Amino acid sequence: MDPIEEQPDVDYFIHYSPVMTEESRYAFVKTIDAVLSGKIEKPSVVATTAFESELYKQLDTLISNADLLNTCRRFPEIARDVAVRLIKSIIAGIKNDAKSDRFHDEEVKYKEYQQKKQETFLTNYDALDTYLSERYTAKDINLPFYSRAARELREIQENFFPSRKKKESSVPPDKEKTEKQPIEEPLFKDIQTREQYKDKIQGFKQEVLKDWGGLLEKKKQDHLLAEIDKSRELACKELYENIDKFKKMMNILGPFSNELGRLWDLSKGNWNAMGFDILAHFAALLEKQETLQKLAEMLGRLHESEKELEEREIETEKIHYSQKIDHSQKSEIISVHESDDIQYCLPQELVLLSSQESDILFYLKFAEKKLLTYQLINRANIAERRSEKQKAWLPGKKKKGPIIICVDTSGSMHGTPEIVAKTLCFALLRIALLENRQCFLISFSTAIETIELTNFNKSYASMIKFLTHSFYGGTDANPALREALRQIQTERYEKADVLMISDFIMDQVGASEQAGIEAAKKKGTKFHSLVVSSVPNPAVLANFDNSWVYDPNSKSVLTQVAKNFRTSIF
Repeated sequence: MDPIEEQPDVDYFIHYSPVMTEESRYAFVKTIDAVLSGKIEKPSVVATTAFESELYKQLDTLISNADLLNTCRRFPEIARDVAVRLIKSIIAGIKNDAKSDRFHDEEVKYKEYQQKKQETFLTNYDALDTYLSERYTAKDINLPFYSRAARELREIQENFFPSRKKKESSVPPDKEKTEKQPIEEPLFKDIQTREQYKDKIQGFKQEVLKDWGGLLEKKKQDHLLAEIDKSRELACKELYENIDKFKKMMNILGPFSNELGRLWDLSKGNWNAMGFDILAHFAALLEKQETLQKLAEMLGRLHESEKELEEREIETEKIHYSQKIDHSQKSEIISVHESDDIQYCLPQELVLLSSQESDILFYLKFAEKKLLTYQLINRANIAERRSEKQKAWLPGKKKKGPIIICVDTSGSMHGTPEIVAKTLCFALLRIALLENRQCFLISFSTAIETIELTNFNKSYASMIKFLTHSFYGGTDANPALREALRQIQTERYEKADVLMISDFIMDQVGASEQAGIEAAKKKGTKFHSLVVSSVPNPAVLANFDNSWVYDPNSKSVLTQVAKNFRTSIF
């Protein structure tokens, strides 16, 4: 992936844009890229100008949308797309501002006064004062101060240049008379020579033009920022709409992605290289959201049926340990009982042997086995081998061949049959991919379309097109069968079996196609049919080795199809 700064619009912005410095523009671009890609959480650049500060505020506003930011950080190409769109919105705002002539007249007037000589500038200042007062407030520029300075400088001019008295003045007599009021504190008391006077006029002109130029530049910058902000709002509106569509699309494709697992990772590979272009490419997904949701639900039911079949019972041998009591050995006291076992006799019984009067009693108890003695036992661990049955996934006994799927896309298949057909196609595709089996899809009505699904990374777009394809037109299975027979003649699909999914409301299979089917059967090819209607043409079904009729209220047909596919009937 090329660096963001090498994108044409971004490169133009960095090197040729009239705003900020090139170094600042480059830093701004790199910051956008880093924030959107997740390299940094927030912009850390310190803006050096008001304009630059506003641009970074706009970036903050953009990334405040959690959905957009999360999507960008998951999909690098989306992040690039968003960054480029933001830069393009800034460029568009700059161009829109350049087209505007809103400040043209004032810029002309400003240049006109810039070019006036000092004395002429002073003489014509009152006209400028009126012009500026119509455009700016007292908070923007101190016009009363400049008017007072102009009056004083004109009075001083009369002293140094008496011949110019009133001659060059463009001020109406009554206005000048009104303005010549007593000034308590003169502003220019230190002027003693003509040179000093000329310096003061020059300084006066520079100050007025500096304030005026600053205000004009601020107005132009504010207008530029407003145009950029307007352009950014339009771009953000479109971005947010695209993000919403993108999320919906990902939700639609989620169940299919989960079914294919690692083979169709929506966050890697080709998906990741498309950016927002994927929305236009798969626009039909959003239009058929409800239909695809039903398809995904049915796909889940088929997958559950498939799981039941994959889990087979196998017999295993396990060792179980148990304890048994062994009375022949004594290692544990458990109680006291009566016996003749002298070695475990209780002390109170042995006391009877301490005198001649009582020893006779001891021997009597011994003879009758009524001595109180400790009762001991031994617990032994015994290992037993037992056979148990448990569920396990077993691989097929032989290498599984490729599969050719023929799907009826005629108008009679519209509705539930269409969903069933698409579901089974997608589910069988999943199985084929997981088992590394080649898969070829032929959709037919009166004409055919084919999709080679062996390399799904290259054919995913065609598969999505099939999933969103509307079923219409008449039914003619012969072109599809001819194509299937042609594929069987190729090295890649010579050992393939054929599954046709249709309502089989169609005319008889052509004689040449029947002959081709029979020839293929002799070479080991099997032809299977899944009927999604209650009124199929039996003459057509007679050409197939196996036929199943789909019952929407039963899992049995889905289970049987999955079972046959797994156990290499296909």
